[in-house]
Amino acid sequence: LGFGQTWQNVTASRAKNVTYTNSTGAAIMVNVSFLVNNGYVASLLVDNVVVGRIDTGSYEVVIPGVVSAVVPPGSTYRASTDFGAIDNWAELR
Repeated sequence: LGFGQTWQNVTASRAKNVTYTNSTGAAIMVNVSFLVNNGYVASLLVDNVVVGRIDTGSYEVVIPGVVSAVVPPGSTYRASTDFGAIDNWAELR
């Protein structure tokens, strides 16, 4: 991981609740910055397993948070949130 790879801002080409596949042939690192509305959750899933999560609890504000994961080659990944937004999405690929 990291050898010959560079960080790329892919925010413009990614969307929440959409499943992507790592077809690079190597492991990649995914870093997603969320803005989550009060009382809701945002998660990063790899192969449908929650690997990182932001839970705002009962706060009545928008909570920022970052979730990261290594995604093996051929695996799927998804940033999931019902009431939140993706502020930034970067991948080391």
